[in-house]
Amino acid sequence: MEPALSHVARALVLALIAGLLVVAPVAAAAAPAGADTVAASFAAPTKSTKKVVIIVGATHSATSNYRSIADSAYAEAIKHSSNVVKVYSPNATWAAAKAAMQGASVIVYLGHGNGWPSPYTYDPNYTTKNGMGLNSSAGNGDNNTKYYGEPYFANEIDFAPNAVVLLNHLCYASGNSEPGHAAPTLSVAMQRVDNYGAGFIKAGARAVIAEGHGSINGMIRDLFTTHQTVLDVWRNQANYHGNEFSFQSTRSPAFRAFMDPDSPSGGYYRSIVGNPDLRTEDVTGVPYIPTDTPPDTLLVGGAASVPSGGVTLYGDPGLTSPGGTIGGGAPVRVEDLVTDPAASTTAGEPTAAYVRELDGWPAGWTAAASLAPQDSSSPQLWAVNGAKSISPNGDGVDDALALTVRFSEEVTWRIRVRSGWTTLWEATGVGNEPAISWEAKVNGVPIAQGTYTIDIEAEDEWGNDPLATDTTFVVDNTVMPVRLGGADRYATAAAISKATYAPGVPVAYVASGLGFADALAGAPAAGTAGGPLLLVQPTFIPAVIAAELTRLAPAAIVVLGGPSAVSDAVLAQLDGYTTGTVTRIGGADRYATAAAISAATYAPGVPVAYVASGFGFADALAGAPAAGTAGGPLLLVPGTVIPNVVVAELTRLAPARIVVLGGTGVVSAGVQSQLDAYTAGTVTRLGGADRYATAAAISAATYAPGVPVAYVASGLGFADALAGAPAAGTAGGPLLLVPGTAIPASIATELNRLNPAKIVVLGGSAVVSETVRLLLKGYTGS
Repeated sequence: MEPALSHVARALVLALIAGLLVVAPVAAAAAPAGADTVAASFAAPTKSTKKVVIIVGATHSATSNYRSIADSAYAEAIKHSSNVVKVYSPNATWAAAKAAMQGASVIVYLGHGNGWPSPYTYDPNYTTKNGMGLNSSAGNGDNNTKYYGEPYFANEIDFAPNAVVLLNHLCYASGNSEPGHAAPTLSVAMQRVDNYGAGFIKAGARAVIAEGHGSINGMIRDLFTTHQTVLDVWRNQANYHGNEFSFQSTRSPAFRAFMDPDSPSGGYYRSIVGNPDLRTEDVTGVPYIPTDTPPDTLLVGGAASVPSGGVTLYGDPGLTSPGGTIGGGAPVRVEDLVTDPAASTTAGEPTAAYVRELDGWPAGWTAAASLAPQDSSSPQLWAVNGAKSISPNGDGVDDALALTVRFSEEVTWRIRVRSGWTTLWEATGVGNEPAISWEAKVNGVPIAQGTYTIDIEAEDEWGNDPLATDTTFVVDNTVMPVRLGGADRYATAAAISKATYAPGVPVAYVASGLGFADALAGAPAAGTAGGPLLLVQPTFIPAVIAAELTRLAPAAIVVLGGPSAVSDAVLAQLDGYTTGTVTRIGGADRYATAAAISAATYAPGVPVAYVASGFGFADALAGAPAAGTAGGPLLLVPGTVIPNVVVAELTRLAPARIVVLGGTGVVSAGVQSQLDAYTAGTVTRLGGADRYATAAAISAATYAPGVPVAYVASGLGFADALAGAPAAGTAGGPLLLVPGTAIPASIATELNRLNPAKIVVLGGSAVVSETVRLLLKGYTGS
């Protein structure tokens, strides 16, 4: 096992002003004999008692450096918690680490990372993987490494509720590989992140953060000093790249994983898996104590208010030489306090205060007892919540910057976005929780890709030191593929329809969701007519389809197939969803049904007719959008003959040309030759080595580069592509097929050629994986 990665810690992006400044008096007279000057200061906040455990495993030559990094983390943690435990190699045995981690709220580990997938032997129990590399025995140097994997944590460790684990400089934990090893694919990196978090989550952790390159000190500080989600803590670090994406955890299904690679194409060194809504106060118990709470007594450098009748100002703390007044209710700053034992009614209480109005004048001494202590703490920035990566490209997903800023009290605030020193947008207001909502455009034009700064300024009404800090966000104008899917094929069909068609469509086509034969030829007809293809059960209309039909209010409904596919009872029910007619188009078999759909839709002299096998769905579905775009029908043949009903329809249509879909294994060369008799033009074939290559060939022959959209569906099932084909035809884009977990080379080549403005994935992650959806982003135009 190679040593884990080691990198220089990077600066923190979100600086919180938590200290308070003691202001000296500008002009204070000498104190009288017997008087004491009160050297008032602000008490340090009470430390948390939540346990922080910092572990350095046996990491060979890297161990010394890791101990130094851990000491830096310890120095940060001890500022905030009185319960920080160090367990370092050469004494970091499992017994020592196990004892320390019980009941811990924050667990930091630096050392070897042994994850999966990896080049090492697979163990289904992950006995040595996804955990820690510790000392096999105590006191014997940094080279005696033993791996303690998932079962040790799941069975022997009980973290505190809502614990957070911080994994720093590990291999595999954030998706990365070992130094000198090949970089992982996206799929492998995602598996590593998901796997590495599983054991810690079983031990009670609710967020596992892996930071391969940078420092974790900022996250330790923010866990104890801010009020935000743990996901936003992760986002608000200096080395956030803005290439964030997320996926549902497979190993820990109740949770979600997020990754932020160095670039859109790789460098997997930042991840978090767990509950993204977990808040810092749930981890460390930091209470919400607003900074506008008045202290119990006057403080030097603090604020106060004068009584309604005003106060007299004096030139000396003995209050013997009056020299002015301050009106009732005015806010003042307290610049000095003096106690005169001879005049004090309560031992130790100040008798005189040197005060100054907020605008700087007047100033002087007055009786301390006449003043009421007020807010004497500077405002703090508690949180900046929201996504830090946006794409103002008009696709309706993360187009605008939408963040919520939370201050520790009511403030007058100013928030501005800048590029370099140029201000692009700003807003001002009063409150403690302003929202940033900006479309990321200047003069109507989306801002360029890159990293931008958000300046955050705030001041309270009592003259305390203002807050001035900043954070960053990233603009990426490439488009993440949209997924249209639902709980089943019916919900998916409804989702596709809802995303594509406005109410009042001219027609809605309805077919059985249990078979593809009748609907194959209906898909291009629906695309030509500008209406959706919805799926139903043979004997009832699913609730999601009923809801979509209600929304659509189609002018007419066409049922595809005979009563055995869609019953007469369903036909009668459909009458309630349109003010027009409900008709059925069907035939004795799939070939007759396709011919009947064509006859009901297309007039003679169509520009093209497509012919595909009726024995499979893949080629016909890939061809359906092309047929819908071209305004021609899709007819089916059994492969080696042309049925009489198809002959009759081709004779009626007299197409200008005919296109055969698929190789000779599905539609024979003999059929292609016979088709010459039904057109005065050409008969061509679009096919490939498999269904994916055929789909790519159909797209290449139909669509020019720069299409507005490309649809991607599973080539292993018909239902999602069936509903998506009319949408693709309506939108003027192809329907491409993938096996579900990868992008075939033929499809990748075609996507590169097409350079679509956006990509729509049809179906849930069970049919087209989340990995494929993420990889598809690389093929969209910018």
